Amino acid sequence: MSANGVSFDYEATPVLREVDLTLSAGDVLGLVGDNGAGKSTLLWILSGRRKPTSGRVTHIGVRALGSQELQAPFDSTGRMLVEEALGPARRRLAALEAAAEAMASEDPEAAAAAEEDYNRHFADVVAHDDWNAEHNAEVVLDHLGLIKDGPEGPLLDQLTVEMSGGQRALLGLALTLIRRPEILLLDEPTNHLDDRGRELIIRTIREHPGVVVLATHDRDFLDETCTHIGDLIPGRPGIGIFRGNWTEYDRHRRHERALWEHRWRTETHEKARLEKAIDTGAREVSPGRARTDNDKISYNQAGARVERQIARRVRAARSRLEELEAEGVAKPPALLGFDAPLTRPPSTKRAPSGSEDDFHLKLRGVVVPDRIRVGSLTIRPGDTVVVTGPNGAGKSTLLSVLAGELAPESGEARIGQGARVAMLRQEQRWADPRKSANQLFEELHDGGVELEDLGLLSPEDADRPVGDLSVGQQRRVALALVVADPPEVLILDEPTNHLSVDLIEEVQDAIEATEGTVIVVTHDRRMVQRLEARHLVVEAGEVTELPRGRRPVEFA
Repeated sequence: MSANGVSFDYEATPVLREVDLTLSAGDVLGLVGDNGAGKSTLLWILSGRRKPTSGRVTHIGVRALGSQELQAPFDSTGRMLVEEALGPARRRLAALEAAAEAMASEDPEAAAAAEEDYNRHFADVVAHDDWNAEHNAEVVLDHLGLIKDGPEGPLLDQLTVEMSGGQRALLGLALTLIRRPEILLLDEPTNHLDDRGRELIIRTIREHPGVVVLATHDRDFLDETCTHIGDLIPGRPGIGIFRGNWTEYDRHRRHERALWEHRWRTETHEKARLEKAIDTGAREVSPGRARTDNDKISYNQAGARVERQIARRVRAARSRLEELEAEGVAKPPALLGFDAPLTRPPSTKRAPSGSEDDFHLKLRGVVVPDRIRVGSLTIRPGDTVVVTGPNGAGKSTLLSVLAGELAPESGEARIGQGARVAMLRQEQRWADPRKSANQLFEELHDGGVELEDLGLLSPEDADRPVGDLSVGQQRRVALALVVADPPEVLILDEPTNHLSVDLIEEVQDAIEATEGTVIVVTHDRRMVQRLEARHLVVEAGEVTELPRGRRPVEFA
């Protein structure tokens, strides 16, 4: 697969510029870059579902894109889409069977032609493992947690529009894997994955005989799967390709960034020196400059020669300055980041430590039928709590109870100390997607940090309608809105999903630094291993707390 001079504009705003890319069978390219850099857009263009503004994409083989959003008719069920995804395998098997029957022809020429067809179809069937297509589909659906019963019956029998965002994303990923394309394009494949699903995707990519291009925030996943890293930098044409995995590239890019900043600072200082030299030299040879008697004597003796030397130096300085301005190093773009408190510190008027009323959240004998059961759980001011568990185990239900959004059928769920609870959700829903991040932030702003100070969005993106932003940029807006009016208790549901790798690191720093109460639900191994926190595990609806310092087997 190759891309030549691919550019793309969104409503006259450049997203990609002059991207050149060539990939061969066995290459696994991991796309990285800040949110809004164009990773998803490039995947859509490579898939053929979106046309570039200029440039072209050529490929050999069938492309399939597993996108962040499932593209399906409103009246389709998961099972209907699985049957559709199995269609190519069934058609290849049917073609092979037809060729086998045609080989029995009494016409030698027809039999020979049928044999050629048979050999071609046989190679195609073997390459796609079509004889095992049905079994492989069951394995994929099982590992991604899609073969189970939901509240309304079997999940695959539900309409896709009635599924949660996470379920639709997993179904879209499953359909891509079931099709077994030669060119596999994956957009944020680790979002919503538990350990079993993650292992399946890693194994699939490693065994894939063709080309794989994926965009992901998951640092361990990039290390375990990629042969190349492609970095898209907003405002810079092209794509930087590095041979190696994420850890190797991260060392390389930090070194390159340091060199870039050093060269820019050096040239900036040189420009300032040249401008000063030009200004000083121009004054010294100015024809209108008044001269003292000593100057006149000196000038009569050697002044003309001195002024010629100064003029030459001025011309040389101007020439060098023009060269730097025309061909010098561009200023490195500001790195978007995050530096703000996630929560308010615990109140100084809180109940005495250790007392019955010293809590932010308390659950006692909580039961939500067919979802979760909690015997006893007390979360105190300043606690950091990590929640893990397989998909469908009841984590989202637990969060809804803790946030006060879902009342249990029995038991007690209380919020104490007058605390306000806020949640950063996996899916963003905007009451008015035409409003900009600046407008939404101002509506909540409590007079503390300003949106531009957070470094989460560029000034241009902060003024765009949130509905026009990328999924990752919308997640940044949601994070900014939490900081606009920090709560005492913050619940973060999969906070690393859709965020850039650098921002994930900074959010982790913010979690560690916060003085308030934070509850984090995550499948991100590095985050689980790094955070010093209480650890809750949700399995089959049962919520248990691990002893301090102990990790579940999958994160150990």
